[in-house]
Amino acid sequence: MKKIIVFDLGGVLVVDGVYPMIKHLTKKFYLNHQEVKKFVIRDFNHMFEGHHSELAFWKKFDKKFGVTTDPRILEKRLNEYYDIKNDTKKLIIRLRNNGYKVGFLSNSVREIVAYLEKKYHTSKLFDFGLYSHTVKTRKPRKKIF
Repeated sequence: MKKIIVFDLGGVLVVDGVYPMIKHLTKKFYLNHQEVKKFVIRDFNHMFEGHHSELAFWKKFDKKFGVTTDPRILEKRLNEYYDIKNDTKKLIIRLRNNGYKVGFLSNSVREIVAYLEKKYHTSKLFDFGLYSHTVKTRKPRKKIF
């Protein structure tokens, strides 16, 4: 019998940077927290499905809230909120060392995945995995499973 374990990445292996970024945007631009949260969550779902880029997201943000931003600065700030949870990383390594096949299934944004790969080499921890943006659908939709 094969032993296979599949992890989520956001909030499990990787500290999710979305909510701290919502807080940052609210404070920086003096915006309504609930409105920013609603916008960000909705549009991140579009990015999870690969429908538009992070740059397009920041342009939509500017238009929606009537602000002018430098997308590169905001992208950098968002990335800074993402980090690896070392306890989970150690667990994944231990599981693989004990003969388990370990994979991931994650709602993902192309640019954030690129950042995490460059900084942490996250996919190298796993035997297999699937990012939502590559298959144009996200959890919990049946199609991704």
